[in-house]
Amino acid sequence: MQLRRLPPRVSFYSIWPYLALLAAVLLIFRLDRPFRVIDGAAAGSGERFAAIDGLRGLLAFGVFGHHAVLIPQYLETGKWLAPPSVFYTMIGEVGVSLFFAITGFLFWGKLLHERDGPDWKRLYTGRIFRIGPVYLAVATVVLLVVFVQTRFTLQEPASEVALDTARWLALGALGQPDVNGYDDTGRLLAGVTWTLMYEWLFYLSLPLLALFARGGRHLWYALGGFIACCVLHAALGRPQAIYAGLFFCGMVSASVAHRGWRIRPGSRLAPALMLACLALLFTQFSTVVGVPQLIVLGVLFGAVCIGGRSTALETKAARRLGEISYSVYLVHGLVLTGVFSIGAVRSYAMASTGGYWLTIALCGLLVVGAAALSYLLIERPGIRLGKKVAGWLAPAGSSGKRVVAAH
Repeated sequence: MQLRRLPPRVSFYSIWPYLALLAAVLLIFRLDRPFRVIDGAAAGSGERFAAIDGLRGLLAFGVFGHHAVLIPQYLETGKWLAPPSVFYTMIGEVGVSLFFAITGFLFWGKLLHERDGPDWKRLYTGRIFRIGPVYLAVATVVLLVVFVQTRFTLQEPASEVALDTARWLALGALGQPDVNGYDDTGRLLAGVTWTLMYEWLFYLSLPLLALFARGGRHLWYALGGFIACCVLHAALGRPQAIYAGLFFCGMVSASVAHRGWRIRPGSRLAPALMLACLALLFTQFSTVVGVPQLIVLGVLFGAVCIGGRSTALETKAARRLGEISYSVYLVHGLVLTGVFSIGAVRSYAMASTGGYWLTIALCGLLVVGAAALSYLLIERPGIRLGKKVAGWLAPAGSSGKRVVAAH
């Protein structure tokens, strides 16, 4: 994208346009006729948590909103940095943080329910086919854009280009390096794939974690891991300790839920806790990286998991958005990049706040539309294929344990 000076007195950081766009998307997803087809994956699945399904959709759309407001600053400075808005910084960081917590919750919960250990072949096959198909589709688009932009001419040694391309095709486990001299290749996806490396590290740790899931002390082990992450961050100041702590947040909530501890259905305690935690996060902090923020996020996520029914998160619209949330997460960068690469559109958007948010509204609708198609044509068939492959790999007499579908 070409650098340009922004017009004076134009502000792109009002929160109301984003909230209006989110409301419009949820209203659209209430329509049964076009979107009923999305509902199929969750039907009859006793392992799914309705509130978490809805939460995922809001988190993914929050990450889209976070990246949408990075564009004006990027066009002016060429730097892809946090926006000068606490709200828009936090909707992205909280979104990613709670995705980590959801992963910890679902997979630690699986270990708790399968004390003899899960079928590891099924689990890892399921992960590959859950994450892989959509990831490979968007990564292929990224690489195609790179080679078109570099005119299919080697800008670096062939071995280096091949290695960087292979890293891009490793399902997010090996990062997102620049390819063939194309600066900031990862920005074509808004840089989102960095989180997949941490997801894969967590999946690889599951056989070790399974040893601690046995017996009656699983809650204390999860709490111990959480406390250790807090101590590590306080001592070293490394954000990686917070990322690990977020997985433990989910694990603590899973242990609490496994013990049957619930807030009474209909109680106002859970919604009050959620609102209080959100108010703290958005008014007292400018980032989620910190021990106090980690504790608040843990309480927030715990309230979602054990808080009984939460109408806002369990609505049909929110759950449908949750079904396609992984595709929303991966495709929104391509949509933003594609739309803002059109000179006339970019000039119109950057000329005024109204023009900018109309453009972002168009992007938002394109994102959920593309994500819905991605889910139906790539993601869900990939999940089904993964189950078939897992069945072929399962030994004779296997119990056919199911693998939790999580982002």
